Amino acid sequence: MASQRQNGHRTKRTARPLPSSKKSSLGKTGGGRKKRVIPTQRSIPAGLRDHQKEVGKVITYVLDTNVLMTDGRAIHNFREHEVCVVDQVWRELDNHKSGRLEINFQAREAIRTINKLSKGATTEELHKGIPLPTGGKLLLDFTKPTLPETNEINLTLEKPDDCIIMVCLSLKGQGKQVVLITNDGGCGVTARKAGIKVEEYLHEAALVETWEENIRTGTHFMPNNFLEDSVSASAKKGMVTLYELKHKLLQGVNPNEFLVMSDGLKLQVVSKPSSQKVVAETIPNFSHHPVWGIKPKNLEQELALQLLTDDRVRAVSLAGLSGSGKTLLALAAGLQQILDECKFSHIIFTRAVVNADKDIGFLPGTEEEKMLPWMGAMTDNMEVLTPNEEDKWGRAATNDFLWQKVRVHSLNFMRGRTFLNKYLIIDEAQNLTLKQLRLISTRVGEGSKIVFLGNIAQIDDNYLSENTNGLSIFIRSFADYEYSGHLTLQAGERSHFATAAEERLRS
Repeated sequence: MASQRQNGHRTKRTARPLPSSKKSSLGKTGGGRKKRVIPTQRSIPAGLRDHQKEVGKVITYVLDTNVLMTDGRAIHNFREHEVCVVDQVWRELDNHKSGRLEINFQAREAIRTINKLSKGATTEELHKGIPLPTGGKLLLDFTKPTLPETNEINLTLEKPDDCIIMVCLSLKGQGKQVVLITNDGGCGVTARKAGIKVEEYLHEAALVETWEENIRTGTHFMPNNFLEDSVSASAKKGMVTLYELKHKLLQGVNPNEFLVMSDGLKLQVVSKPSSQKVVAETIPNFSHHPVWGIKPKNLEQELALQLLTDDRVRAVSLAGLSGSGKTLLALAAGLQQILDECKFSHIIFTRAVVNADKDIGFLPGTEEEKMLPWMGAMTDNMEVLTPNEEDKWGRAATNDFLWQKVRVHSLNFMRGRTFLNKYLIIDEAQNLTLKQLRLISTRVGEGSKIVFLGNIAQIDDNYLSENTNGLSIFIRSFADYEYSGHLTLQAGERSHFATAAEERLRS
């Protein structure tokens, strides 16, 4: 593959009581969880690999500007192939090198990387290709682009994207196997129309298993009689029942995912001793035991509340439609665990500041005051969660008290911080880059819990896609991590009209 490094029915059994021996997976410390073996190589889903690579054939990858402004060291991620940076891209990097935004940092990183490689290169290498540590070559094609003889798609020298495509056509004319790497859909369409192969930059998209093709939902609906066919042991433990299950259908199940039986029984996987064996337990009925007054309206919300209130799960991701209740559930679970159970000291609420429409300009005030315009989802849900006191003064006092437990922060000031015993909510996580995801995730200290919320269908950042945004990366990268859990909420509960709008107004 031309990747960018990227490149049977069982006899029914009667459940037997779990043995008291320490060898039982339920008797081990930590639920018998195995230590995760982290893959040494990044991969992408097989369905996203577009172009086959002939044995011994070197591909020339031409990088668009948005790739290097997403990952300044991208040129090192193409193994033995040629990586080409054209004059138009170099000029755009130079224009974006000043500033304090992430794209400015990556532009400077790209310039430093190329400068370092070119310093030690000979004149011949500068013309034919600078050797890369990965075994490939870096081509600096600073020739002036020329219009093709048959300019059927009306390429112009005034458009930067068109200039990059012209260089691709020139390289293709030299007999090279050219692939344009871009996260710009418009540029990609034009390039394909011109006859150039196009791929998205996916090196940092995810760590995935070879058989995994889609984003996980966190819920598995099991066939009839599954429990009878798979259970090998069961035991009562306080208010829950634990089951030891073994079945071939459990191969794709990870810790902290849910098994839903045909009769409505819901089990949470607490450990996975082997590929086809799991230990699962029943979950509380949140309809009878609301979380900060919030009762789940559907199965997905019930399972989400379980992840949000489970002490064993220290990182949670909730993805799904607008109006599915992600923010409300996360805030309710946080307030209960702070005020009623005293598990955390404060809620830390933040998000990537990306506008869905035109920029509203400079915002005066403190850090929290500057962030409030982007925190509408939180303030709306905090009003729902404020107890309905008859006395307006009592309601105001209660509201002030609740807000004292919520702190709003900007990602710009996260570097160097450590959050101990905090409940962190990262809203609109689909607009996080990998760098921002790493920044906020590494701030989590002892006793803290982090919750990522987002809708992958509503990405506002021009440099991100459904595969390269922070929420998708987190879901895949932590799929088998024993202390994290993910759930996709697919039912809208905001209102009948909002649900209808989500379905009928798809872009």
